[in-house]
Amino acid sequence: MNIDYHAHEQQYRKLRLKSDRTGWGSAREKREQIELFSEILHDINLPQNAQVLELGCGAAELAIHYARSGYRISGIDISQTAIEWGRQNAARAGVSIDLHCGDVRTLPFTDNSIDLALDACLLHCIIGEDRTKTLQEVHRVLKSGGFLAGITMCGPIQDVLRQQFDVVDDCLCMNGQAMRYIGDSDAILAELEAAGFSLIHHNLLEVEANGTLVYLVRKKG
Repeated sequence: MNIDYHAHEQQYRKLRLKSDRTGWGSAREKREQIELFSEILHDINLPQNAQVLELGCGAAELAIHYARSGYRISGIDISQTAIEWGRQNAARAGVSIDLHCGDVRTLPFTDNSIDLALDACLLHCIIGEDRTKTLQEVHRVLKSGGFLAGITMCGPIQDVLRQQFDVVDDCLCMNGQAMRYIGDSDAILAELEAAGFSLIHHNLLEVEANGTLVYLVRKKG
């Protein structure tokens, strides 16, 4: 299977040239993400100085929201342009965020150092065995009892995407490259459990072309 995670760099370069953008998604999409995370994290009592890590942070819009809430925020993204953009956005917002250009399969954070990790549409960008590596890394850096909250694509696939969908690997493909993993929601939850997480809550949303799984899990032990 052909995978090129660095294709995100080219996309961020294009997006940064658009005057109406502050990151990957639209302002409306970011507001919706913040609302979904607020709902799923409502009953979590994180300490005010909790260490929060956004996985695939892009231009740091979600990270900025949590930094304004008083948490210590780190973010990681494979795109250097996204990280530079995020630093600029954070400076404009007047908040301090620790941003890293790096790979979520080898997180540059110490064991048991993170209270909450956020997957804001990162996990569905990770393909095949890399998903196991990524979840193992998230498990490693989370504190015992730490949380992982996420928003990720899931099935069922609608007809509009059917011609681009590889039913063997459950991947959306473009130009011969696997771009998004869109597995069954139960399969994704099973992945999380196999990686050492216990399910606290999940919700399934219907969108135009596929489903969306919103989940909250906790590191066992």
